[in-house]
This record gives sequence, structure tokens and C-alpha cells, in this order.
Amino acid sequence: MDVEKVYRNIVKNIQRYFKENKKSKAVIGLSGGVDSSLSAMLAVKALGKQNVTGLIMPQKGLSLKTNVDDAIRLAEKLEIRWYIVPINEYIASYSNLPWKGSKLAGMNAKARVRAALLYHFANTHNAIVIGTSNKTEIVLGYFTKYGDGAVDIEVIGELYKTEVYKLARFLQLPEAILSKPPSAELFHGHTDESELGGTYEEIDKILRQIEKEYPGISGIKRMQTSKANPGLFRRILGLIQANQHKRRVPPVMASGKLPEKSAKTGIFIGRFQPFHKGHAGVVRRALEECDAVIIGVGSSQHKGTSKNPYSFEERKHIIEKTLQDEVILDRYQIVAIPDINNDALWVDHVEKICGKASIVYSGNPRTIRLFKAKGYQVARIKRELRISATEIRSRLKGNNSIDGLISKAAEQHIKG
Repeated sequence: MDVEKVYRNIVKNIQRYFKENKKSKAVIGLSGGVDSSLSAMLAVKALGKQNVTGLIMPQKGLSLKTNVDDAIRLAEKLEIRWYIVPINEYIASYSNLPWKGSKLAGMNAKARVRAALLYHFANTHNAIVIGTSNKTEIVLGYFTKYGDGAVDIEVIGELYKTEVYKLARFLQLPEAILSKPPSAELFHGHTDESELGGTYEEIDKILRQIEKEYPGISGIKRMQTSKANPGLFRRILGLIQANQHKRRVPPVMASGKLPEKSAKTGIFIGRFQPFHKGHAGVVRRALEECDAVIIGVGSSQHKGTSKNPYSFEERKHIIEKTLQDEVILDRYQIVAIPDINNDALWVDHVEKICGKASIVYSGNPRTIRLFKAKGYQVARIKRELRISATEIRSRLKGNNSIDGLISKAAEQHIKG
């Protein structure tokens, strides 16, 4: 990982997000841990110390004084405004409920109280809530739904936990913060690694193996063991699948007001030579609008020709790698759509392979024209892609920078 480049990119993208949303203020929860400390420092670098506020929200009797002190010292080092807001009186009110809460409900309530306080401040001061989850936590679902997962922007969400430490050391976070065991402090003696059943080094190694060898949820389902640590491997796979709901928008149930209809399916059609992060953004958008997406990989010539430099299997591999990098793990299917030189039969040909779709996503004028003629809803996506696959191939051929436009694994595959 090029740590300095990652740092610059995150700061640049925070600035762009705030500019696009016409906001200047941010609020973040500070725990004294490495994730929140690094996220706060990145926010300050991007927005300026005058625009960032930290809320330190300990539970008296549980949160360690050293963690509170570390959070205060970090806020003072960053020269940001900060407040201490103990959560005891808020969580105490749950004891008045007419049922006895479970241990899990009590732990989750703490994270959700903290989220409510952050959004109370954000709503009051027209601020954005900065998230502190890393990629390891997001992929595993190791966060509380509507708790620490309730944020507006995740600034370290593309970094595995081990990469978080690399960036934190590069930015010279205090050693007291870097050397402590990670913990959400939800109960006495709680540490992340004891709950997860392995060290972050071991867990990230497994997640990288999944990302490299078994992209997509279908591949994850096929994995059963790991030579290094089969027990931890099975636990990781279980967490990924059990917590899928945390990464999804809640499903909307049919009310009967509208005619009954089957699941909404989108088809994203293209040659994908290669599939890049602009394409991944289209898939993410399509999954927000549809229940599932079929990625239709078109081809008119054999591999090795000017229009078709990669085979279907190579493109499928690159698509899966890129979507895995973007934490898009399921609800998509990749199929080959051999081209036919018959416009009159083209839509019927696609329907035979993919089925009837609700929305068609394409930047190809021919595809748009033919599907519109058949009454389809077509989402034109050419402007969203920002750069053409042809330009990416040209840059790679000339050993020029592609600035993170495709996944690292895909880049290695193409160059190889």
C-alpha cells in the first residue's frame, strides 16, 4: 500500500464529498482508539480544525479512564472543539421498559445512544457525522446496525484494520493509541480480537484470501476451510453471510396498493474491456434501485482482437475482483451475452439469456435505442463512467497511472 497516496486520496475525497453536499462542519465520536483517532485526524486535514467537533461518550464504570484521557489528548493535539457526554443516564432509561432486555440488546443500545447524540449535534449544527469503521469491520458486519454503523461518510472504510495501523503510524498518531488492544468497550474485558476469535493480522489475511481467490458471495459459499486456521476461517465466512443485512437498505414489503410484481431486476450491459470502478459505481447504483443485477458481458469477436482483448472468463474474473474491492459481495450475476448482427432480434436474444428486466443500464447507443423501442426503462450511464475502458487500456499499455480506476487485483491480472 502506498500510504502517502492513500492519505492524499482520502483527504481529497472527504473535501469533494463536503463540497458536493454543501457542508463544512463535521462531528465524530472519539473513543481513544486508533480508528476514531485516525478518522478524526483525516477529517481535520481535509476540513480544518475549526470545522471538526469530537464527542467523547464514555460509560462511567466501564470505559477505561486511559481511553478517555487518550481521546482528550488527541482532541487537544488536533486543536478541535470537544465535549464529554457520559451515556449512563441515557442507557439507564432502558431499565424502565416493561420487558427485561437481553445482554445483546443492552450492548447495542450503547452504540445507538452514541449515534443519537452524534446526530443530535449534527442536526443542531448542520454537520456531517463522520464514521470510524474500517473495511475489516464493514465486510464482517462487525458493527451495530443503526449504532456505529449510522453515519454519513466512512473515511477509512476502504482500509483493512492492518492498513489502518500503517496509515496511523505514517501520520504519527500517539503510540499510546497505537499500542492498545482494539475494543468497543461494550462490557468489562471486551476486546475486538477476543470476540472475533483471532487477531486482526489473521483475520485480514483470511479476508484478503477471500478477496483474491473467491470473489463474490457465490464463491464465499463454496469455501469451507483454511489450512492455516480452519476454525477462524469458518467463523469469518459465517459472519460475512450472517451480517449481509447490515450492508443493505431495508427491503420494502408490498402493501397491496400497487399491482403485485416480481423482484425488480436490472441488467447492466457492456463489453467491459476492462471493467473498472466507474462500472462498479453503476452496479452499486443499480443495487440501490433493484433487488438484483445481472451484468451482461457482451462480445462480438474472439479474445485477442482489437474489440475483444479479454475472454469472457478473464472479464468475469476482473469484474468479481473489482466488486469485491468495492465491498459489493452479492445480489449480482455475471453472464455472457454473445452479440448477434440482427437488431430486430437483439432484445429477444438478451431476454432469452437474462430474463425480463425492470431497468436496463447501458452507455451503448445501440443498446439504449433497441431496448427503448421495446418499451424498457433505460438508465443512460455514460456520464457516470468518467473514463472509457479504451483509455484505461491505453494508459496501462503505456505504463501510465490509472490512479485507482480499477482494482489492484484486476490491474495485476491485466498487466500479467
